[in-house]
Amino acid sequence: MASSGPFLLIKMNSQKPRILILSTSYLPLVGGSELAIKNITDRIPDVEFDMVTGRFGQAPSREKIGNIEVFRVGGRFIQFSLFLPKVFLPCAIFFMAQRLMRQHRYALIHVFQASQAAGAAWPLKKIYPSVPVLLTLQEGKALNAQPWFIRTLRKHIIAVAEQITVISTYLARYARSITHVPVRLIPNGVDVRLFAEQAEQWRTRMRERLCGTSDEQLIISASRLVEKNGLRNLLSAVHEVMYERPNTRLVIIGDGPLRKELEQQAQNLGIASKVLFIGTVAHEEIPRYLGAADVFVRPSLSEGLGTAFLEAMACRVPVVASSVGGISDFISNGDTGVVCDPTNIHSIATGIKSLLGDPAYAKEIAKRAFALVQERYDWDTIAATMKQVYMPFLKKI
Repeated sequence: MASSGPFLLIKMNSQKPRILILSTSYLPLVGGSELAIKNITDRIPDVEFDMVTGRFGQAPSREKIGNIEVFRVGGRFIQFSLFLPKVFLPCAIFFMAQRLMRQHRYALIHVFQASQAAGAAWPLKKIYPSVPVLLTLQEGKALNAQPWFIRTLRKHIIAVAEQITVISTYLARYARSITHVPVRLIPNGVDVRLFAEQAEQWRTRMRERLCGTSDEQLIISASRLVEKNGLRNLLSAVHEVMYERPNTRLVIIGDGPLRKELEQQAQNLGIASKVLFIGTVAHEEIPRYLGAADVFVRPSLSEGLGTAFLEAMACRVPVVASSVGGISDFISNGDTGVVCDPTNIHSIATGIKSLLGDPAYAKEIAKRAFALVQERYDWDTIAATMKQVYMPFLKKI
């Protein structure tokens, strides 16, 4: 699409209803929220979507991704400052969103997460009070344990929404405790067919690549290497498992600030030769790794939902998980997974050993978990539900 500048706006040339999305970040950055936006909007072709988001790295200031016209703002100001991102990004998103709203008639402003981008929704609602705001909560932190000023800001953001969707029962309880507007549970999901097929196709090749010997049992975890994902305790638990089951290997997919510390911990435990830190992997390659695993483990301390667990379940891999946040929506101990205490190393190790030591039990759990994901967490189902939420707003245009 030709333009004389990065933010030249084009007159609406379609009779389709239009929705404006505000999100702090978007692809190529990959997280639960980014994947949800992409998978939902791709499946609603009879609506046009514009998005205003932060510009990180070398991402272009404007591009078409799937069914979304993406406008990125902030540039170097949000990349090289420790303070400005918190203040500057909401302002930059607001000004670009205002320009777009002068150009188009939007049926709805859809805000993903009550974070920086959501700060732009306040002044937009003041200027355009007739345009409804839909807020989707995807937060994965222990919300009531955060500092008071963050909790206060989130409450103000939630106050501008006419409707709220949440990705888990945990977040539904939180939202209903502070607002009386309608709250609907619409989880994040998985492309179940794609993940299942990729896992099966790559299983043998990936096991050959990752396992030192054919009889090794493979544990996989996928996550940002941050405190909330409990990876220190995972390494200690795997050390305990390896004492009884030496033909065990751990693969950790993902990167983050704790990587060097975790690598040193593996050295200190004497298991470094059996722990492989893969680093960041393109999302489309994730099922290839997951499908090779005998067990997926992540002893999370908090989770908004836990998409990584759903992805493992879609690959027919049994899961060991903590029962925190949204995980309890889909992990039932001994039925669709094994529940552990994320603060107890022995509990994590026991969960892992229960699956590695009983392949028939592990297979039954994986089978039931796959059926659950297929029924409730496929993106086709989720996008259809989100469209139902959109419809009353679209009909008013």
